[in-house]
Amino acid sequence: MNTFKDRAELKSEARQFLLGKYSKFICALVLSELVITLIGSMVDYATHGVPYARYIGFALTIIVELFSGILIAGSAYLYLNAATGKPAQISDIFHCFSNYPNKAITVQAVFVVLSLITAVPGLIFTHTAITTPLDLINPVFISIELVSIIVAFVADIFLGFCFYMMHDFPSLTSGQIIKTCIKLMKGYKKKLVLLKLSFIPLYLLG
Repeated sequence: MNTFKDRAELKSEARQFLLGKYSKFICALVLSELVITLIGSMVDYATHGVPYARYIGFALTIIVELFSGILIAGSAYLYLNAATGKPAQISDIFHCFSNYPNKAITVQAVFVVLSLITAVPGLIFTHTAITTPLDLINPVFISIELVSIIVAFVADIFLGFCFYMMHDFPSLTSGQIIKTCIKLMKGYKKKLVLLKLSFIPLYLLG
C-alpha cells in the first residue's frame, strides 16, 4: 500500500506547521544571508585596488562559498529540530560551527565544484563575446546559463538532503553521507522534482 503523501497534503501540513513560527524561520534565513553578504562585502573591500585583485577575490569568494556550507547545515539543524518537535532557536544556524564543520564544508565543496564547472563556459563567453547588453540574449549564452541551472537543480535533487543526513547520521563520514543520500533518492527523484516544480508560481510571485 502506498503510504506516501501527495504534494497537496505535504504543503497543507507544512502550512499548518509554520503557523505562528514564520518569524523565527524568516529571521534565521535573513541572518544567514546577512552573514554571507557581510563576509562577501568584506572580501570585496579587502581586495579593492590590490594587485591581482580579480584572482584573489575569486579565490576568497570560493572560500566564502565553502564556509556557507556551515550555515546551510545549521539551517538544516534548525528545520530538523522544529520538524521533530525539539526546541528550535534562531541560533541553531550556528550549530555546525562547533559540530562537524568539516563535514558541512566537504558536502558544500561538491556543490561549489559543480557550480565552478558549469560557470567556466559562461565566464569565458562573457569575457570574450559579450560587448553590449544585447549580447546577453545570445542563444549560446542563454544555453550555457540554462545548462548551469539544470546542473544545479539536478545536484540539489541528488544531494540536497546531505545537510540533513549529517545530523541524523553523525557517525557517517562526508563521503558516506553523499553516497547514502544518492542511494536514498532512488525511486523518489520524480516525486521531489515535481514537488519543487510546484513552487514555481510562488517563486514568480516573490
